[in-house]
Amino acid sequence: MGTRAVTTLCVIRNVGNVSLQPNLLRLRCYTLANLDYLDGQLRTDVPALAPDQSASFRWRLSPTSASAPLVVAAFLESREPSLKQTKSTTANSNALRLASFDALEETTGFLPRIRTASIPHFSSSPHLLEKLSGWGNNPQASADSDDAWVGNDRVFVHVLAASGRQPALILAAKDGGQWRQVALASPLIEVTSGEDGQNPWREMFKWRDTERRSDRDSAVIKLIGTVGDRWSAVLTLEAKKDTGAVNGHLKLTARRNLRFSAIQFPRMLVKRESSGPPPKADGVGTVLPPDPSPMSEAERISASHIGSLTFGISWSSKTPLESLHTFRLPAGDPEHTEILGGAWESDSRGEVVLAGATLDFEFRLFAFGPSFTVKDAQRFGSP
Repeated sequence: MGTRAVTTLCVIRNVGNVSLQPNLLRLRCYTLANLDYLDGQLRTDVPALAPDQSASFRWRLSPTSASAPLVVAAFLESREPSLKQTKSTTANSNALRLASFDALEETTGFLPRIRTASIPHFSSSPHLLEKLSGWGNNPQASADSDDAWVGNDRVFVHVLAASGRQPALILAAKDGGQWRQVALASPLIEVTSGEDGQNPWREMFKWRDTERRSDRDSAVIKLIGTVGDRWSAVLTLEAKKDTGAVNGHLKLTARRNLRFSAIQFPRMLVKRESSGPPPKADGVGTVLPPDPSPMSEAERISASHIGSLTFGISWSSKTPLESLHTFRLPAGDPEHTEILGGAWESDSRGEVVLAGATLDFEFRLFAFGPSFTVKDAQRFGSP
């Protein structure tokens, strides 16, 4: 908020089947718009990573404006010149996945990759749960120019417009008799696509207008907007009576002939109250322990548990394009900043989508209690 310092997190995961040798890759942090460096090595080596192992990197940055869009990038490159010229079997096996900066990226270990992130920026601290005062038992929905909210007496979703009409989503649930914020989702939707002859590019949903309706059994908000200049988008969020779920339905309409590469659903950040000291934002990589969640192998469900609440996101097996395959977002840093979410992606060339064609995706946000194990999330799996 405002000009308060921002701590950025980048997580790199080895999703290959062989170990990554230490200091083979180098990670750089770049401030691209309206940010200055405060702390941290801006160029650091990636430590050794066994298969399915992750490392986290943090930097502290300072906004130069109270409300301007904030853009930062992470650039991953090889320290071995020979790897940039020769595609060896070992190098091709060293697949990495970047799991932050709104990120999901696979690379073969020798090709440079860059990920950019636009950080939601509010000029002042938003009042996240004030809408819940006097909240009734029936599903409700409302909206104004900069925020919209939908929910019932168990679960609540609040969408707020940050700089550049980039939306952030707050998920809250009833914990006993009190409402509790459990996760922040940003970006809301991210799409990777490109025209023939272009490298695919990631673009985020920008919110332009809202429609709403409600009755005694359900409440709905429709967030209308665009994803870059290539897609029109309508995101519908519906809360029904007597459930801890909010159902999401995204419709993407192509504005021109495109190759569709990937879509990422709301990426939810969960702040953990670790018993240890806060991690340093010095840019040095820290190898993370394995994902401790018993849901780590669940298909199309990403969930967490705090106190007596279980919450997360699930997504449907139905896909409009046959070539797409799905995966869960890497867990991030489970001790401090956990990441929940999922994505669909196509092969390296992408799937052709003609101008005017519409793609439909369904997902479900959920939060409920009392719950004593994260495995309770399975009851909210999507068909």
